[in-house]
Amino acid sequence: ERWRNGFRADGAAYTLEARSTPQAVVRGTAVRRLTPRECERLQGMPDDHTLVPYRGKPMADGPRYRMIGNSMAVPVMRWIGERIATVADVSAGNYAA
Repeated sequence: ERWRNGFRADGAAYTLEARSTPQAVVRGTAVRRLTPRECERLQGMPDDHTLVPYRGKPMADGPRYRMIGNSMAVPVMRWIGERIATVADVSAGNYAA
């Protein structure tokens, strides 16, 4: 399929990215920006995980979008880590027969 500006012809986005233009939800002609909380949930983070204080105030949305976009999805990293641990155990002979 052909991609244009990160979207397929059917409107599906391929991933969240750290970029200056935030990701959005498109329905017909209405467009709604994903909130930082929604982006955190998509990455498997707890709600408001990136809402940290900066200079005595809550961090602005822009840096939060960048942090989320530059991260790796928590459930995926957990799955990979578990598989690496399993292989290490098997290689060391620590497995049930």
